[in-house]
Amino acid sequence: MHPTLSARRGAVLALALTLSTLFAPVAATAGEPGDAGLLWLRFGVGARAGAMGETGVASAVDVTAVHWNPANLADVEGTEMAVQHAEYLGLFRRESLALSHATRIGTFGLSLNGFYSDELDRTEIEGSGAAAGTFRPYGAAAGLSFARSFPAFTLGATVKFVHENIDAFNGSSYAFDLGIAHEATIEGLRLAASVQNLGPAVTLNEEDTALPRTIRGGASYRPVVPGQAWLERFQFAAEVVAPNDGNSRLHAGAEVRIHESFAVRAGHRFNYDVWGATFGAGFRRGPLVLDYAFMDNSVDAFDTTHRISLRLAYLP
Repeated sequence: MHPTLSARRGAVLALALTLSTLFAPVAATAGEPGDAGLLWLRFGVGARAGAMGETGVASAVDVTAVHWNPANLADVEGTEMAVQHAEYLGLFRRESLALSHATRIGTFGLSLNGFYSDELDRTEIEGSGAAAGTFRPYGAAAGLSFARSFPAFTLGATVKFVHENIDAFNGSSYAFDLGIAHEATIEGLRLAASVQNLGPAVTLNEEDTALPRTIRGGASYRPVVPGQAWLERFQFAAEVVAPNDGNSRLHAGAEVRIHESFAVRAGHRFNYDVWGATFGAGFRRGPLVLDYAFMDNSVDAFDTTHRISLRLAYLP
């Protein structure tokens, strides 16, 4: 087969897979809230994507792709490392470490995540309901990723071990993430889709708890216009997020690079009862990138979410 024809067919296939993944939730019946557990696995990695409305499936083309879409790793050059600290609702903490390294056969990735909270009161279900001591829940996940480029698209996969402990009960399981990405014929447009947390349920207190499976499909766009280089300072991203325990949601955001060393971002997460607007900024100095995200919520009793990430990129 002629190489050009093969590449075109590959592009058509990649686009079809991306769109089918994007619109599949429309025909599916969403689960009910509470059907899935280990919900902290859905929390994003990387303050850049967080500030852009949690839109990483197409726009996170760096080491944080180990969370959003492993296929994006195939376009990450050299070696990168990122660490993150995030605080949610004033109660919960998440620490993350991500590594990626590009080789001749593809890009490998490693991810480590820990989730924990402040001490919580233990209460009796029956009786007075008075506190009976305290406990501190926590969770952990470790994953290995691999991504490879093909003539018209990139593919990636992650396998991970997950564990959760809630008071006297704990359970473990394994999960897979799968992703695809495609650079469209429109310069600057990237289409992508991923499926996260595919795997067997975790057993807690003799009850099976489904993993928080999530389907993401979306696009990012950086305008490329001859003679208008200033437009390339902008990037827009949007994606549909379909969880297995609720309705589909829309995330959207944008970034403006004010200077080579400074960028501002904003976004919004639609169709949520709690989550809403996001804001943030990024600072770059050589291979070092520091990002911050402020993520608002509509519940007055809880604090807003703060996410800070630090990334190092070493090019070959």
